[in-house]
Amino acid sequence: DDTPPSGPTPSPTPGDVPANPRSAPGMLGVEGDDDGGMPDSATLKKKVTTVTKTVTTTTTTVQESEAATPDAEAPTAAPSAVRGYAVSQYNANKPIEDKASSVHEDELFVGAVLDGHGGWEVAEFVSTRMTAEVQTQLKEADAWVGPSVEEVDKKVGAALDAAFVNLDNQWIELVRQFFNQGFTHVAKVGSCGVVLVVRPDKVVCANAGDCRAVLGRKEPAIGKRKRETVAAVPLSIDHNCRDPREQVALFKAHPGEEDVVLCASPNVCYVKGRLQPTRGFGDLFLKSAEFNNDPTRKGGVMMPEPFSPPYIQVSPEVTIVERTEKDQFVVVGSDGLWDFMSNEEAIAFVSERLSKTAKGKKVQEVADALLEEVLARAADDYGMTVHALKKLPPGRRRRTKHDDITVMVVAL
Repeated sequence: DDTPPSGPTPSPTPGDVPANPRSAPGMLGVEGDDDGGMPDSATLKKKVTTVTKTVTTTTTTVQESEAATPDAEAPTAAPSAVRGYAVSQYNANKPIEDKASSVHEDELFVGAVLDGHGGWEVAEFVSTRMTAEVQTQLKEADAWVGPSVEEVDKKVGAALDAAFVNLDNQWIELVRQFFNQGFTHVAKVGSCGVVLVVRPDKVVCANAGDCRAVLGRKEPAIGKRKRETVAAVPLSIDHNCRDPREQVALFKAHPGEEDVVLCASPNVCYVKGRLQPTRGFGDLFLKSAEFNNDPTRKGGVMMPEPFSPPYIQVSPEVTIVERTEKDQFVVVGSDGLWDFMSNEEAIAFVSERLSKTAKGKKVQEVADALLEEVLARAADDYGMTVHALKKLPPGRRRRTKHDDITVMVVAL
């Protein structure tokens, strides 16, 4: 949850920030367990589609590339996009606001991690539709065919952008029905999202917000370094209001609005004092004046003048990497992972535990171990044992220590 506490939004001060600067209670959180209405995993002969079910304890999802392998008597199989992949989750919020989904079909793998804020609704809405939407857009654009690598990459980027925009527009249509009936809170729910697309020849990442994907790539031994190392290659850039690049863009787009960026500290800044991510799904009250009305607030609006939306966008930044035999795996995660580990630390941790031939259950073991390492670091930050940390009830108390955590490990 990247929203500050609800209520009036004066310029934040250090005293306004909870113990964990990223902590803020979900606007639509409800008491009781909730799996978001997720369908059970479905495994088919040549296609594996998974939507990760979320509960109030660690959740894991594992799939092997063998699920996409033709029968022995069939013609030579097409190369598989990935060897295996796994998801591990742990909740801080109640219910969890992170969601994940994936599909693997022969030469194509699509995985998505969503990190909701203000509630779980947008993350669930997008996660249950994202993999199918990406496949549809890539197919309609015939994106993998073109006269040059540059042309193919351009088509792939456009297809992913269309997938993000289309899903956000679908959410807008759904929200409009409730908003016009007086349920204005639905305009304040949002989600960051990162999508990983893998083919035998490419690794593609589309990101909107501060989820992250990092590629583990082997580097040869050099000089005194006798062993090969695995370098961390960023596939995404965080879109967060604390980033000077994002601040410059906001001030340029909204001249004269001194409150377009409000910071509680150098590392905790908000768009219009309300939201840390500068890209994402939902958050319609920062995207359109149509969703600014709120009769329950003084003045009848959520955001007072000056107000010149949109302040955030859903279009992702797309990174496309040509695969080589040196590319080993990708780690995808919500900011609950990256709050406690750097890119390099996460890649080093996985590379020490993931063998060249690891599949299925082994990939799951590595994903689970990475999540446990995050919890250990969170506990250490607060002088607690992991056992004591896990005994904290999900909701406000646990949320002051760490965010929802989602880890996806994809073995190439």
